[in-house]
Amino acid sequence: MLRSASCRSSGCGAGAARIGRPSRRPAPPTWCSAGPENLDRIAAIDALAFGAPRGRLLAGLMTRAPGHALMLADGSGFVLARPGRAALQIGPLVAADQAGAAALLRTALARAPGPVIVDLPESAGDAAAIAAAAGLVQERPYLRMALGRREPFGDPGRLFAIAGPELG
Repeated sequence: MLRSASCRSSGCGAGAARIGRPSRRPAPPTWCSAGPENLDRIAAIDALAFGAPRGRLLAGLMTRAPGHALMLADGSGFVLARPGRAALQIGPLVAADQAGAAALLRTALARAPGPVIVDLPESAGDAAAIAAAAGLVQERPYLRMALGRREPFGDPGRLFAIAGPELG
């Protein structure tokens, strides 16, 4: 279970309203550090987005960079990362919507200690703009292919960054 005390706002003063003026904008999503106790929830939402169960892979990613495992406070999304030879690989990033994905990606980028790599699918939407605004540039294209299938596996609308071409 997530403890609300460990959650951080994705923006300074998020959700605050001025006296006498109701806030018309919803508060930005909040995030929490994720740990082994969150693995079942992370694996379930990942399976919806990716189209296959991969709990062992996710557990391995969490142990490789535990300080970079984040989850939306409402449990609707997560981001993991892993150290690489030259950069931190951010992904997978799964969220129910663009706002959740944006909060997770901004936080993951801000917490990175140095260079990062993020593999974004075409459906990443706002995530691509956030990455570009942070100074990331495209180095290689990514195309997910399947034999004998016209529709994608899982729900690509929830997959905002992959774990890397070799991991999906």
